[in-house]
Amino acid sequence: MTKFHSTVSRRDFMKGLGLAGAGLGAATVLSPGFHDLDEVSSASSGSTSGPGGELRRPWWVSEKDHGQTATLEIDWSQVQRADRSKISTFPYRQSDHPKAVYNREHFDELQREVVRHAAPEWNGDSIRDWAINGATGVLRFYNYYTPAKTTMFMGYQKAPTPESRNMPRWEGTAEENTLMLRHAFKLFGATDFGVTVLDENTKKLVFAKESNGKAYNFVSDDTLAETDTEYRIPSRFKYMITWTHQEATELNMRKPSNLGSSASNLAYSRLPFISVQLQEFIRGLGYHGINAWSGEMAPSNPFGTLAGIGEHARMCFVLVTPERGSMIRGMCRMLTDIPLEPTKPIDAGISRFCLTCKTCSKFCLFEALPNDDPTWDVHDQATTGMPYSPTGFKGWRLNTVNCSNCTACMAFCPFNASGRYSFIHDFVAGTSSVTPIFNSFFAQMEESMHYGNKDPESWWNNQEYLYGINPKFI
Repeated sequence: MTKFHSTVSRRDFMKGLGLAGAGLGAATVLSPGFHDLDEVSSASSGSTSGPGGELRRPWWVSEKDHGQTATLEIDWSQVQRADRSKISTFPYRQSDHPKAVYNREHFDELQREVVRHAAPEWNGDSIRDWAINGATGVLRFYNYYTPAKTTMFMGYQKAPTPESRNMPRWEGTAEENTLMLRHAFKLFGATDFGVTVLDENTKKLVFAKESNGKAYNFVSDDTLAETDTEYRIPSRFKYMITWTHQEATELNMRKPSNLGSSASNLAYSRLPFISVQLQEFIRGLGYHGINAWSGEMAPSNPFGTLAGIGEHARMCFVLVTPERGSMIRGMCRMLTDIPLEPTKPIDAGISRFCLTCKTCSKFCLFEALPNDDPTWDVHDQATTGMPYSPTGFKGWRLNTVNCSNCTACMAFCPFNASGRYSFIHDFVAGTSSVTPIFNSFFAQMEESMHYGNKDPESWWNNQEYLYGINPKFI
């Protein structure tokens, strides 16, 4: 009988999962080319570039045609441009809704209860935990733009242009440009990279107004400009780049402690730095990048889904990717006029897995994440106190009034372990992408092995990683 690593037979392996008699044959729908576990293991791969620079995804991820989202139904006729100035970023902080008030008053108690899942004796952050949290939170996105006395729309505009160098601007095909930008993005520190073309449908995802009240207007002339009342966007700006930043992996697994929250602080302190470099690089080529990374121009989840970076999941605002689970921060957006090749949406079975997993909502003690199935329905404002709920898609919607932004959900997602810590994660993730037979087992990994949630105190004795990122996630 074929052995996996010459130690465990396929039958014994499946029996260990509680699937005696099922065998690997029960999961042959994964790919008819796999005959045993050794072949599945050797086929596993991370997010690297293949020939021609295209993104090579894990073997269990399939691509869909442009504009299709196999795991997210969209009714574009119901999608309307939202007014960002009327959408509170964190309504939880100001809301007088009874649940929001309760959550604020009992935050420390609820936080401890979540963390004690992995650390029963944990009594709160130590002074060194608070010191790390404070150090990582000192420099946030506004620090990069306030000294420059400019907005994020046009950016610094400091890099020399081709014209100033007496050189022609860069001219390349859409495919060449996409490969070039992916290389630059990686160099500057971005993790994932995707492109969506703006058309009459996807334009609806761009906010009608920014939080400062200025309108985003698509104009017929060729004038890119910011005035006191509007941002003028010429029609040549039709390529929306979506990019992400990998969070410190081991800190992410210590959320929702304040030590764990340092992972988000650190990411947000770097995102603007990366964003400025990206914007100035595009300027140096002879084009423009309209900097939308902060969420002022457009929401992150729709463009991340359409660009194929990940899938819409039960965590609502947090996109889950096949390679990094929920360990990414800043689903950043940048609109540009350099011609690019759009990337394709994916089907990795993540949304389908969320149907039965519910791990994130189980540990959301603030009751912000939904426990039910995806729906077209929006939140009722009178009941929830929410000022805004997005329309036009069948999915999950966050109760922003309840959400304390503790990010516990990001620590508990079983996909955080996919293909990174051992072969079994990649195997089960691949199986769950097409059949639910392993879903309960995969969800229980977090419960029994704490792959997604760890004792905060243990971080100080953990192996050190550059920028806190386990190399397996790079």
